[in-house]
Amino acid sequence: MDLGITRMQGEDDARFVCRISYSALRFWMQAFCLDDGYGGSYGVSRSAIVRKSTLWLRQLSGLYPQVLDWYEHGDDMDESLSGMLGTLASAGDLVRTGDGLYRCAVSHDRVLTDGSVVALGMTDPTDMESAMPLSGMACVSFGESGAESGQLVSDMLGSGRLGSGRAGRRHSRWPFDTDDLTLSTRVGSVRLTRRDDRHAAVRLPRLAPDSVLRWQIDLLTWPVAFAGDMRNRIVRVEYVPVVVRLVGGVRIESD
Repeated sequence: MDLGITRMQGEDDARFVCRISYSALRFWMQAFCLDDGYGGSYGVSRSAIVRKSTLWLRQLSGLYPQVLDWYEHGDDMDESLSGMLGTLASAGDLVRTGDGLYRCAVSHDRVLTDGSVVALGMTDPTDMESAMPLSGMACVSFGESGAESGQLVSDMLGSGRLGSGRAGRRHSRWPFDTDDLTLSTRVGSVRLTRRDDRHAAVRLPRLAPDSVLRWQIDLLTWPVAFAGDMRNRIVRVEYVPVVVRLVGGVRIESD
């Protein structure tokens, strides 16, 4: 499966592979849930999914040893992978049963708090003509139920309406109307830095532990320093308006 993930300007092999593996693990975890001996109808335990994911990452580390460091981050691979599993369950990409097992979800759309629609469940992102490119572990749908969401994002991309107020107007068309790859600006509580013509770095506020934004951001962006990094993320530029809208109005913790 070609997820369509492109290398950022200046990104080394290890960092690039970390991002690819982060996206790919969503689909590996789905595959592990199908391997329950009952065609996916029974479910698989958290520990089994974490164990199989760890084995896959160890195979990958034969070529790129830094991958394990990125996920372990203090010898806690279990926490990183459990966090990803929690994101997929919160999003509805996987279903957590009453017995604490995980099953695959059928293909469906999920509306985020900003009105964007993401395609989840047993969906092939390489066979979605009416969707934006994959960012993080998912993509915004332009399909029938996602048409309004897709139009909203397209309108914002076309108009550059990324913020409000003086700061928002001063940088209102960032990052779509300039070739300055060093441009950095703040929109509300989000710090944005353009990395290249396809990617932006996002510095987020400290989110409340119970904020639904955590799984939404995790789903649509890539961590930077380590797999559980929720402050520094990478996002495709098409998703900058989505991230800005998601962060606006949520409860955050002060630094």
